[in-house]
Amino acid sequence: MAAKVICVWGMHRSGTSCVTGVLQDWGVFLGEVRTESAFNARGNRENPDVRRLNDDVLKTSGGSWHELPPRISWSDEQRRRRDAILASYRKHDLWGFKDPRLLFTLAGWMESLPALHFVGTFRHPILVARSLEKRNQFPLTKGIALWQRYNERLLDYHRQFQFPILSFDRAEADYRQSLEKLLTILTANEVPLKESGISFFAEELRHTEIEADAELPAETLQLYRELQKLAL
Repeated sequence: MAAKVICVWGMHRSGTSCVTGVLQDWGVFLGEVRTESAFNARGNRENPDVRRLNDDVLKTSGGSWHELPPRISWSDEQRRRRDAILASYRKHDLWGFKDPRLLFTLAGWMESLPALHFVGTFRHPILVARSLEKRNQFPLTKGIALWQRYNERLLDYHRQFQFPILSFDRAEADYRQSLEKLLTILTANEVPLKESGISFFAEELRHTEIEADAELPAETLQLYRELQKLAL
């Protein structure tokens, strides 16, 4: 049986770590990931090698995760690094990785992983912008503009690949139900998973007091509402 490989993505500060931690609890192998950080109580659940490679691809393409380049290109050396990372996962039947940057570096990964399964997550733009203001000292306007770029890409890829999307803004009980639905979709009785429940998620991991939508540009509010309609 071919391995199932899951890619978790979405804008920074939008619940990607939570979704990935839940998948890890349920048996998805992630490799060596960060389990603690100053701005994430349970770690970002990212493989540092994947993150460094994505950062390098963005840098050599002329940008960064917050100054996105107009075009993304991969060098032969970066492809060799990618293949070395992927080789460390090959013995596992169910594995995955997570990095918001994947929304922009995907093409290079899919050269070696054409049958990826995707999971997307989003969060209210004001909450994301406030979080980036605190973590990175970005002005709110920059945080909202970044939210727009990342989530436009998320929506474009959803139209192409039709993967499940979760809203990190849902009330606790509703969000837990969404996670249960996600696991049902992903497993489809193909791979036995650990029966550990949704223990990774804790309400105190997030802040959900959303400021007035009137503070948002019209196109950003429209995109947020489109994503809400798609959410599990």
